Amino acid sequence: MSTETNKKLVAQLFSAIDAGDMARVPGFYSGDAKFTMSGVPGTMDFNGFMQAAGGFFSAFAQARHVIKSQVAEGDRVSTYLEWHAVHTAPFNGIPASHKPVKVKAITNHCIKNGKVTEHIAMFDAISLMQQIGAMPMAA
Repeated sequence: MSTETNKKLVAQLFSAIDAGDMARVPGFYSGDAKFTMSGVPGTMDFNGFMQAAGGFFSAFAQARHVIKSQVAEGDRVSTYLEWHAVHTAPFNGIPASHKPVKVKAITNHCIKNGKVTEHIAMFDAISLMQQIGAMPMAA
């Protein structure tokens, strides 16, 4: 697949997640896909990733990924994005603040035969915790 096609696939994945179309999400991944995510040790399979991501899905409403830039080379797509949402339910023991959040993130996807085989998501967890009132803002 071309790098442009791979970039579109990643954008479509984020769009499906943002639309809440979770029935479509597994179709973007190979059966043996590996996942790495900020704050979660080691790698996970799809079910582990969905369980870890479920905390976000249940605690933050109106979530959307805003792609700022993408770079692709070979079978890799790196995406710089902002994740916008509203904190509407408890998250990691923090009661709902009902505050909007904006978190910067970088993802890296490896794509083979039209399927994501590796999904790495690194995001600014400290900024998220500050925005929902779990940590003081930097001076």
